[in-house]
Amino acid sequence: MPVSRGREFYEPDGGVELDSTDEKYDVVEWRRDMLTAVAATGGTSASATITDIAVNSSTSVVVKAASTGFIHFSVSNETEDRVWIKLQAAATDNDKKGIMLEKGDYWEMPTDSLYTGEISAISDSVSTSISTTLY
Repeated sequence: MPVSRGREFYEPDGGVELDSTDEKYDVVEWRRDMLTAVAATGGTSASATITDIAVNSSTSVVVKAASTGFIHFSVSNETEDRVWIKLQAAATDNDKKGIMLEKGDYWEMPTDSLYTGEISAISDSVSTSISTTLY
């Protein structure tokens, strides 16, 4: 059964999301289509960088260095482990706080208000990974 997350719905075990009309779509395919659409509609970036980042439970790690040269940042958690995305430098602390991503969750930075500082992450697991997209 789909689980409500605000406006969006998802099925935790399927890698599938439901839109507002309950139509299913594959999350990975949707992300690729979105990247293609940005390039095709005259977006200011012709390419994106997708990176897998190792995250652990003892030390916060840098997910995105502080910078202003981007127009989109998103992160997804396709693992079984809970991960926290923190809008702060990794050196600040190792607390589990911030934007919590459960299995299958995805967070996209709002494009009308880009945070240009360092972004870090920490997890519940000794060793896991997350994927980021930056353009």
